[in-house]
Amino acid sequence: MKIDSSAYRGLLWVVWGVVLCLILRLFYLQVIRHDQYAEKSQDQMERLIKIYPNRGNIYDRHMTPLALTQAGYSVYALPDKIENQWVFAKKIAPYLGTTRKDLTRLFNQNKAPFLWLDRYVSPKVKQAIQNEGLEGVGFIGTNQRVYPHQELASHVLGFVGVDNQGLAGLDYGFDQDLKGSPGKIIVEGDPRGYQLVSGQKKLIPADDGVHLVTTLDEFIQYSAQRHLQAGVEAQSAAGGQAIVMSAKTGDILAMVDYPTFNSNDW
Repeated sequence: MKIDSSAYRGLLWVVWGVVLCLILRLFYLQVIRHDQYAEKSQDQMERLIKIYPNRGNIYDRHMTPLALTQAGYSVYALPDKIENQWVFAKKIAPYLGTTRKDLTRLFNQNKAPFLWLDRYVSPKVKQAIQNEGLEGVGFIGTNQRVYPHQELASHVLGFVGVDNQGLAGLDYGFDQDLKGSPGKIIVEGDPRGYQLVSGQKKLIPADDGVHLVTTLDEFIQYSAQRHLQAGVEAQSAAGGQAIVMSAKTGDILAMVDYPTFNSNDW
Protein backbone atom coordinates (compact mmCIF):
# COMPACT_ATOMS: atom_id res chain seq x y z
CA MET A 1 0.00 0.00 0.00
CA LYS A 2 1.38 3.36 -1.03
CA ILE A 3 1.52 6.05 1.69
CA ASP A 4 0.53 9.55 0.66
CA SER A 5 3.70 11.62 1.12
CA SER A 6 1.76 14.81 1.83
CA ALA A 7 -0.20 13.08 4.62
CA TYR A 8 3.05 11.67 6.03
CA ARG A 9 4.68 15.09 6.02
CA GLY A 10 1.60 16.57 7.69
CA LEU A 11 1.71 13.96 10.45
CA LEU A 12 5.42 14.58 10.91
CA TRP A 13 4.83 18.32 11.29
CA VAL A 14 2.13 17.64 13.90
CA VAL A 15 4.50 15.40 15.89
CA TRP A 16 7.27 17.99 15.72
CA GLY A 17 4.78 20.69 16.73
CA VAL A 18 3.74 18.71 19.82
CA VAL A 19 7.39 18.08 20.75
CA LEU A 20 8.20 21.76 20.30
CA CYS A 21 5.26 22.76 22.50
CA LEU A 22 6.44 20.37 25.22
CA ILE A 23 9.96 21.78 25.02
CA LEU A 24 8.68 25.34 25.24
CA ARG A 25 6.41 24.41 28.16
CA LEU A 26 9.28 22.78 30.03
CA PHE A 27 11.49 25.81 29.34
CA TYR A 28 8.75 28.10 30.65
CA LEU A 29 8.27 26.08 33.87
CA GLN A 30 11.90 25.21 34.62
CA VAL A 31 13.64 28.39 33.51
CA ILE A 32 11.27 31.35 33.37
CA ARG A 33 9.07 30.32 36.33
CA HIS A 34 11.81 28.45 38.20
CA ASP A 35 12.12 30.87 41.13
CA GLN A 36 8.36 31.05 41.72
CA TYR A 37 7.86 27.27 41.77
CA ALA A 38 11.00 26.71 43.84
CA GLU A 39 9.67 29.15 46.44
CA LYS A 40 6.24 27.49 46.36
CA SER A 41 7.83 24.07 46.86
CA GLN A 42 9.88 25.36 49.78
CA ASP A 43 6.77 26.86 51.40
CA GLN A 44 5.01 23.50 51.15
CA MET A 45 7.95 21.76 52.80
CA GLU A 46 8.40 24.25 55.64
CA ARG A 47 6.45 24.00 58.84
CA LEU A 48 6.45 26.79 61.44
CA ILE A 49 6.29 26.47 65.23
CA LYS A 50 5.75 29.83 66.91
CA ILE A 51 7.87 30.81 69.93
CA TYR A 52 6.33 33.41 72.21
CA PRO A 53 8.61 36.05 73.78
CA ASN A 54 8.68 37.02 77.45
CA ARG A 55 6.19 39.80 78.08
CA GLY A 56 7.56 42.94 79.74
CA ASN A 57 6.82 43.59 83.41
CA ILE A 58 4.82 46.51 84.84
CA TYR A 59 6.16 48.31 87.94
CA ASP A 60 5.03 51.07 90.27
CA ARG A 61 7.16 54.20 90.82
CA HIS A 62 9.35 52.36 93.37
CA MET A 63 9.94 49.39 91.01
CA THR A 64 7.53 47.20 92.93
CA PRO A 65 6.24 44.63 90.42
CA LEU A 66 2.53 44.94 89.58
CA ALA A 67 2.52 42.52 86.62
CA LEU A 68 5.10 39.82 85.99
CA THR A 69 5.83 37.04 83.53
CA GLN A 70 6.13 33.54 84.92
CA ALA A 71 8.12 30.97 82.94
CA GLY A 72 6.43 27.74 81.98
CA TYR A 73 5.83 25.38 79.08
CA SER A 74 3.23 24.64 76.42
CA VAL A 75 2.54 20.93 75.99
CA TYR A 76 1.95 19.35 72.58
CA ALA A 77 1.46 15.85 71.20
CA LEU A 78 2.65 14.13 68.02
CA PRO A 79 -0.14 11.54 67.54
CA ASP A 80 1.78 9.46 64.99
CA LYS A 81 4.46 8.73 67.61
CA ILE A 82 1.96 7.60 70.26
CA GLU A 83 1.70 3.82 70.27
CA ASN A 84 -1.43 3.59 72.45
CA GLN A 85 -3.46 6.81 72.67
CA TRP A 86 -5.77 5.40 75.35
CA VAL A 87 -2.86 4.66 77.71
CA PHE A 88 -1.18 7.95 76.79
CA ALA A 89 -4.33 9.95 77.61
CA LYS A 90 -4.86 8.10 80.90
CA LYS A 91 -1.33 8.86 82.11
CA ILE A 92 -1.07 12.50 81.06
CA ALA A 93 -4.62 13.75 81.71
CA PRO A 94 -4.21 14.29 85.51
CA TYR A 95 -1.26 16.65 84.91
CA LEU A 96 -3.27 18.77 82.46
CA GLY A 97 -6.44 19.16 84.53
CA THR A 98 -8.54 17.18 82.07
CA THR A 99 -9.82 13.62 81.66
CA ARG A 100 -8.72 10.62 79.63
CA LYS A 101 -12.07 10.70 77.82
CA ASP A 102 -11.63 14.32 76.71
CA LEU A 103 -8.08 13.72 75.48
CA THR A 104 -9.10 10.57 73.60
CA ARG A 105 -11.89 12.55 71.93
CA LEU A 106 -9.34 15.22 70.95
CA PHE A 107 -7.16 12.63 69.24
CA ASN A 108 -10.11 11.04 67.44
CA GLN A 109 -11.53 14.34 66.17
CA ASN A 110 -8.21 15.79 64.99
CA LYS A 111 -6.00 13.96 62.53
CA ALA A 112 -3.32 16.67 62.46
CA PRO A 113 0.30 15.59 63.05
CA PHE A 114 0.63 18.24 65.80
CA LEU A 115 -1.85 18.96 68.62
CA TRP A 116 -1.72 21.39 71.53
CA LEU A 117 -2.60 19.68 74.82
CA ASP A 118 -2.12 22.62 77.19
CA ARG A 119 -0.88 26.15 76.56
CA TYR A 120 0.72 26.51 80.00
CA VAL A 121 2.07 24.19 82.67
CA SER A 122 4.61 24.94 85.40
CA PRO A 123 8.18 23.58 85.28
CA LYS A 124 7.18 21.18 88.08
CA VAL A 125 4.33 19.71 86.02
CA LYS A 126 6.59 19.46 82.96
CA GLN A 127 9.10 17.43 84.96
CA ALA A 128 6.35 15.16 86.28
CA ILE A 129 5.13 14.47 82.74
CA GLN A 130 8.67 13.74 81.56
CA ASN A 131 9.07 11.26 84.42
CA GLU A 132 6.22 9.23 82.89
CA GLY A 133 8.48 8.44 79.93
CA LEU A 134 5.74 8.98 77.34
CA GLU A 135 6.52 8.93 73.62
CA GLY A 136 4.89 11.56 71.42
CA VAL A 137 4.76 14.42 73.94
CA GLY A 138 6.84 17.59 73.67
CA PHE A 139 7.27 20.99 75.31
CA ILE A 140 7.88 24.52 74.09
CA GLY A 141 8.99 27.23 76.50
CA THR A 142 6.36 29.90 77.10
CA ASN A 143 5.22 32.25 79.85
CA GLN A 144 2.12 33.28 81.75
CA ARG A 145 1.05 36.71 82.98
CA VAL A 146 0.89 36.94 86.77
CA TYR A 147 -0.48 39.80 88.84
CA PRO A 148 1.09 39.27 92.29
CA HIS A 149 -1.23 41.71 94.11
CA GLN A 150 -4.35 40.16 92.60
CA GLU A 151 -7.11 42.84 92.76
CA LEU A 152 -4.74 45.78 93.28
CA ALA A 153 -4.99 48.28 90.40
CA SER A 154 -6.69 45.65 88.25
CA HIS A 155 -8.67 48.25 86.26
CA VAL A 156 -5.41 50.05 85.49
CA LEU A 157 -3.30 46.99 84.70
CA GLY A 158 -5.97 45.09 82.77
CA PHE A 159 -5.34 41.48 81.73
CA VAL A 160 -4.11 39.32 78.86
CA GLY A 161 -5.52 36.47 76.78
CA VAL A 162 -4.37 32.89 76.30
CA ASP A 163 -1.56 33.90 73.93
CA ASN A 164 -0.43 36.74 76.22
CA GLN A 165 -2.05 39.42 74.05
CA GLY A 166 -3.24 42.47 76.01
CA LEU A 167 -7.01 42.69 76.27
CA ALA A 168 -7.55 45.54 78.76
CA GLY A 169 -5.83 48.30 80.73
CA LEU A 170 -2.11 49.03 80.39
CA ASP A 171 -1.53 45.52 79.11
CA TYR A 172 -3.75 46.43 76.16
CA GLY A 173 -2.70 50.07 75.69
CA PHE A 174 1.02 49.22 75.61
CA ASP A 175 0.64 45.77 74.10
CA GLN A 176 2.99 46.42 71.17
CA ASP A 177 5.80 47.41 73.54
CA LEU A 178 5.16 44.81 76.22
CA LYS A 179 4.64 41.73 74.06
CA GLY A 180 7.91 41.84 72.09
CA SER A 181 8.40 39.99 68.80
CA PRO A 182 7.70 36.25 68.51
CA GLY A 183 10.31 33.86 67.18
CA LYS A 184 9.78 30.63 65.30
CA ILE A 185 11.19 27.21 64.61
CA ILE A 186 11.23 26.29 60.91
CA VAL A 187 11.38 22.58 60.16
CA GLU A 188 11.26 20.79 56.81
CA GLY A 189 8.43 18.32 56.30
CA ASP A 190 6.59 16.42 53.61
CA PRO A 191 3.35 17.72 51.98
CA ARG A 192 1.31 16.01 54.73
CA GLY A 193 3.06 18.05 57.43
CA TYR A 194 5.30 15.33 58.86
CA GLN A 195 8.80 16.41 59.80
CA LEU A 196 11.57 14.95 57.64
CA VAL A 197 14.21 13.07 59.63
CA SER A 198 16.92 14.43 57.34
CA GLY A 199 15.29 17.86 57.07
CA GLN A 200 16.92 21.04 58.26
CA LYS A 201 15.79 22.89 61.38
CA LYS A 202 16.13 26.67 61.76
CA LEU A 203 15.57 28.67 64.96
CA ILE A 204 14.69 32.37 64.89
CA PRO A 205 14.78 33.55 68.54
CA ALA A 206 12.08 35.73 70.04
CA ASP A 207 12.70 39.32 71.19
CA ASP A 208 11.35 39.95 74.69
CA GLY A 209 9.10 42.92 75.42
CA VAL A 210 10.17 46.05 77.28
CA HIS A 211 9.27 46.84 80.90
CA LEU A 212 6.80 49.58 81.83
CA VAL A 213 7.25 51.82 84.90
CA THR A 214 4.14 53.69 86.05
CA THR A 215 3.71 56.66 88.41
CA LEU A 216 1.49 54.56 90.70
CA ASP A 217 2.49 54.02 94.32
CA GLU A 218 1.61 50.55 95.57
CA PHE A 219 0.89 51.68 99.15
CA ILE A 220 -1.21 54.68 98.12
CA GLN A 221 -3.06 52.55 95.57
CA TYR A 222 -3.85 49.95 98.22
CA SER A 223 -4.95 52.60 100.76
CA ALA A 224 -7.16 54.40 98.23
CA GLN A 225 -8.73 51.14 97.15
CA ARG A 226 -9.48 50.09 100.73
CA HIS A 227 -11.05 53.46 101.67
CA LEU A 228 -13.10 53.61 98.46
CA GLN A 229 -14.51 50.14 99.11
CA ALA A 230 -15.44 51.13 102.66
CA GLY A 231 -17.16 54.29 101.40
CA VAL A 232 -19.13 52.50 98.69
CA GLU A 233 -20.32 49.82 101.09
CA ALA A 234 -21.22 52.38 103.78
CA GLN A 235 -23.42 54.31 101.34
CA SER A 236 -24.81 51.16 99.68
CA ALA A 237 -23.64 52.62 96.37
CA ALA A 238 -23.37 50.70 93.12
CA GLY A 239 -19.72 51.63 92.73
CA GLY A 240 -17.17 54.39 92.89
CA GLN A 241 -13.96 55.83 91.46
CA ALA A 242 -11.06 57.73 92.99
CA ILE A 243 -7.83 59.29 91.71
CA VAL A 244 -4.88 60.45 93.83
CA MET A 245 -2.57 62.92 92.10
CA SER A 246 0.65 64.62 93.21
CA ALA A 247 0.06 68.36 93.52
CA LYS A 248 3.69 69.09 92.66
CA THR A 249 4.23 66.96 89.57
CA GLY A 250 0.77 65.94 88.44
CA ASP A 251 1.78 62.27 88.65
CA ILE A 252 -1.09 59.83 89.16
CA LEU A 253 -0.28 58.02 92.42
CA ALA A 254 -3.43 55.92 92.55
CA MET A 255 -6.37 55.22 90.27
CA VAL A 256 -9.15 53.15 91.82
CA ASP A 257 -12.43 51.69 90.61
CA TYR A 258 -14.82 49.66 92.75
CA PRO A 259 -16.14 46.95 92.40
CA THR A 260 -12.85 45.47 91.28
CA PHE A 261 -11.68 42.09 89.97
CA ASN A 262 -8.66 39.79 90.02
CA SER A 263 -6.67 40.09 86.80
CA ASN A 264 -5.33 36.55 87.29
CA ASP A 265 -8.81 35.14 86.69
CA TRP A 266 -8.87 36.11 83.00
